[in-house]
Amino acid sequence: MIPLVAWLLLLLSSPSSLLIEKKDKVDWLIVGGGLHGVHIAARLIAVGSSLAIVDEEARLLTKWKSRAAATGMKYMRSSASFHLDVDVASLRRFAATATADAAAVSTIPKKKRRQRHRSSSSSRQHFTSDYERPSLDLFNRHCDHVIQKYGIEDLHICGRVQRIDPTKDNQSVTVTIATSGHDSTTVSAKQVVLAMGFDDPKIPAWALVKEEEGGEYPQKPPIQHVLDLTTTTTSHSASGDIVIVGGGISAVHKALQLAEQQQSTTSSSTSVIHIVSPHPLQEQQFDTHQDWMMTAQTAAQSLQAGGSGFPDRFMKFRQLESFIDRRTVIRQARKAGTVPTALTRGGLKHAIDKGNIQWHVATIDRVTSTASLTDSNDDSRDVTSACIHLSTGETISTSWDNIVLATGFGSSPPSAPLIHQIAKDFNLPLAPCGYPMVDHTLRWHPRVIVSGGLAELELGPSARNLAGARMAAERIVASNQ
Repeated sequence: MIPLVAWLLLLLSSPSSLLIEKKDKVDWLIVGGGLHGVHIAARLIAVGSSLAIVDEEARLLTKWKSRAAATGMKYMRSSASFHLDVDVASLRRFAATATADAAAVSTIPKKKRRQRHRSSSSSRQHFTSDYERPSLDLFNRHCDHVIQKYGIEDLHICGRVQRIDPTKDNQSVTVTIATSGHDSTTVSAKQVVLAMGFDDPKIPAWALVKEEEGGEYPQKPPIQHVLDLTTTTTSHSASGDIVIVGGGISAVHKALQLAEQQQSTTSSSTSVIHIVSPHPLQEQQFDTHQDWMMTAQTAAQSLQAGGSGFPDRFMKFRQLESFIDRRTVIRQARKAGTVPTALTRGGLKHAIDKGNIQWHVATIDRVTSTASLTDSNDDSRDVTSACIHLSTGETISTSWDNIVLATGFGSSPPSAPLIHQIAKDFNLPLAPCGYPMVDHTLRWHPRVIVSGGLAELELGPSARNLAGARMAAERIVASNQ
């Protein structure tokens, strides 16, 4: 028998393998530990389901938190009703508790007035006045609260799903998971939910270099993409202006963050931040119309209040039999490259008027290297200067590490190789766009269910968003009760 101390040391040294041993057979296996995966896990646990959740990061939501921080986001785009807990009012209650706790830190009578002021100020900082959008800090702390509340981190298998295979009796599926090093394990699951997020940042053609063998790789020195965890950094050289490629919310978040950082420095020289966008500034509060964000719960509330329930546009979308037509509707309804009014009028236009940010309606034809310079912030580091040639005929002089891509993700389905493997081995249909063709319950197969972007041909333009996570979780739970 292993002594208690030795067993505890073993547990601490190799938690993943011990957890996997306990989870080799589960009712539900969720693939993806992002916002969708965590919310679906909370919903299933709330109705008594047993599950495991697979994600290659050491902690759940790591990619979400890293990418959100990298863009410089301060407030969410969605309202307080969209979060990871089951109860729609959970985030508001959490904020109220946080505000009350802040006000109760000190009980000295002389400071009561100051405490009340601080409490009111804290409450305003939690949410914006427009659409009650939560701060990123509050949202992330609430996410951690949800994970702890339902014990989801204890159900986390740290690894990457390599393949999913059917079993002979068709009563479960076998999931092969690559864990640390060259190790792998298998888990048998009665139901699998594919909740993987997009993980393929879009790289423009000019930023790619062709190898002799015909392959492509990002330009060297590497151009940073705000959504690529392998290249994103927070430092920029002092040689030249900063150029952000893209005209959507991530580009504006990043530009405002860098402009704020420049204002807080004591340097007398200030670089201009250039946003190079293929289109003029486009203001829109959400990236789809709010009609596409209605969950079954809110539709039922609408009917009870004398409303029409699900909006006409959503019902017409569901009636479309052609997945090509559905993709066309999604493409037209999703307003990519838009920026909420709160960002434009609350900082961007002011920074443009002051000359701190310049907006170029153009595309980049090419970028040429000129010479190696010494970074004025770091004498030991050389940077390669670059000349950016715009389609308007303008040029911008900067350095390679001052070029930041905010061009979003590519059009391929999340985890495309895994999707293709499942489609082939389970003999499942894919639409012409490469996405799964699923039924109303989001089932691609009796044992395989999808969420997020993989479910957008059924859920519509908001499938990728927090609204889509709640819509998917509702259907998944309802179809199994």
